[in-house]
Order: sequence, then C-alpha cells, then structure tokens
Amino acid sequence: MYEACQRWFKVAGNPAKLNKVLAKEYPDIKRVSIDYALMEHAHNVVVADGAFEWDDLGSWNALGRHLKAVCRREIAPWPILFTSMPRGILFYDARTKDRRTPIAVVGLRDSILVQTDDATLLAHKSQAQK
Repeated sequence: MYEACQRWFKVAGNPAKLNKVLAKEYPDIKRVSIDYALMEHAHNVVVADGAFEWDDLGSWNALGRHLKAVCRREIAPWPILFTSMPRGILFYDARTKDRRTPIAVVGLRDSILVQTDDATLLAHKSQAQK
C-alpha cells in the first residue's frame, strides 16, 4: 500500500495520469485498515493523550448522533412532508442540484434517509453498516 501511495503521489499533479493509474492499481490493493497497514509499521509517529469525547464518524448512525434534530429543521432544509412526526430518523440531503423537490415521509421510525443527486438510501438504523 505504501509503494502504491508513493506511485500515486508522483502523478498526483496530472489528473488524467492519476485517474489512469488509480483505475489500474486501486482495485487490486489489499483491503486493510489504515492503522494496521501503515500506522502500526511507522516509526515516526507521536501519540498524545486527549481528554475529549470521541466518535468515529464512519457510519450513518454515528453521524446522526452529531446532527441536530429534524424537528428543528436544521438538518433537513428541503421540503419534507410528514403525516406525523417520525421518530429516530436521520435525514441527510447531499443533493447539489434541485433541492426543492419534496420528500414525503410516512410512518418511518429508526431509519436513515440519504438523498443525493443520483441516488436515495433508505435503511433501518440496525442495517446501517450494510
């Protein structure tokens, strides 16, 4: 992985070349976490103790713990039509185009709804890692 990163860094200034190299090499890279692949082998790492809360934002459920409640309409600025106020719903609008298109929500609980320009994710929170 380190050697691949070195090759990618050398061509990073040329987007066309970088895309070509990544398309060829990235699919064959062994899938391993960054801490195991690189950090455990590094000899120039400094670690500091921190007295703060930590939450790995690597899942929709974790992100939801840090976003404000939808009832205050601060995480869902697009039109949402409710028949009743849902409970435990994470709404995340990542659209960059027309955000005026309404989304209707009926009877959902403990779910994740993510809207992008070209896809929608609707999942129960218990299935968020899938």
